[in-house]
Amino acid sequence: MHAPFTAVQRGVTLQSIGGNAVTFIDGANQSRPIELVGRVAERFVIRGFTVRNGRATEGAGARIENADPLVEGCVFADNIATVRGGALHAVDSAADFAATSFLRNAAETGGAISNVNSATLRGTLTISSGLFRDNIATADGGAISNAARLFLLECTLEVNTAGGVGGGVRQLETGETTLFTSRFCRNEPDNISGPFTAVGHNILSQDCNANGICDADEIAAGDVADCNANGLPDSCDLTEGTAGDCNTNGIPDSCDIAAGTSTDVDANGIPDECKPDCNGNDIPDAFEIATGTAVDCDVNGIPDSCDITANAALDCNANGQLDSCELADGTAADCDANGTIDTCDVANGAKDIDTDGRLDRCEFAYGDFNLDGAINAVDLAAVLQYWGTAPVTGIGDANGDGLVDAFDMAVVLSRWGAAPQ
Repeated sequence: MHAPFTAVQRGVTLQSIGGNAVTFIDGANQSRPIELVGRVAERFVIRGFTVRNGRATEGAGARIENADPLVEGCVFADNIATVRGGALHAVDSAADFAATSFLRNAAETGGAISNVNSATLRGTLTISSGLFRDNIATADGGAISNAARLFLLECTLEVNTAGGVGGGVRQLETGETTLFTSRFCRNEPDNISGPFTAVGHNILSQDCNANGICDADEIAAGDVADCNANGLPDSCDLTEGTAGDCNTNGIPDSCDIAAGTSTDVDANGIPDECKPDCNGNDIPDAFEIATGTAVDCDVNGIPDSCDITANAALDCNANGQLDSCELADGTAADCDANGTIDTCDVANGAKDIDTDGRLDRCEFAYGDFNLDGAINAVDLAAVLQYWGTAPVTGIGDANGDGLVDAFDMAVVLSRWGAAPQ
């Protein structure tokens, strides 16, 4: 059939005999094939045609205004509008499109359809069992730009592209879009831009692994795993960094934990096998420390027992406690402040003639040269006895400078009658 076909307030049924595969309404890349204006008691019906190669500013395939046609079993393909609605521009219309496909149409906005109302939602465009594929908008609404009321019932919108937003549907503030069990897949840059109402089981999916198959389809077929049921293949979660895989088993950590194949005793979302466990007891160090089953006296995040295992010198008296902590809390003495517990100094050869656990040099430094726990005449006598060069034993040399002199006598006299600290 040659275009254009125009009907103004006429109720006509236009039906092909051979179906849309062999029956065309062709704009010949010059004009709009169909224009319908106004409503009558009997609906205008178009059934079984391919409407193709239309060219116009808006609605290159068809333009309907204040009309309520039924379009069924048709295909709108390769129509190009310079402004809006590559296949269809609908104004104030209550049209029904059933089992109709929109393929490879293009426009600035609404690559396949532009739906508008001149006033408050005067009509509803209803599309049921429709297919939208490979439509392009250089601006918004790769498949559909909607500023009126739109119902999509069991429709499929896939691989439509917008240069701006709404690869599938661009919903404007003045309109309403309702989805009923429809499927959106691989529309770029997004499936829907703007608010919409969803009824039933709608699918909005992409192709995160770029294999040409909709993520939702791969998941439904069992070809890829989606253990966390977020609609993305696990491999994409891991690649995009939205899920961790600390044990590199190809399964998101959260799923390992949920399935019980990994434990997470501290509930931080990381499998325990990925956390430091210096003592190899399969319990994270941080958890042992937090619950008090392991001690971390120096607060370095490592159980003291592991610090000691790694460096035995940190526990010179082998009592299972870090020397630094014993010295800090006063449970062990370091009278000469050399950083080593006095008993360890003694064990390593430092003198403790009276075996009281105190270094003789510390007691000498206090002026107690005979180690009897008091500063008295005996100590003064030692100073006088060894006046000059100190003996090898260090008796009489309070400050350890190798001399017994007035300084040492002053120490004894200043602490006369006192007991060593």
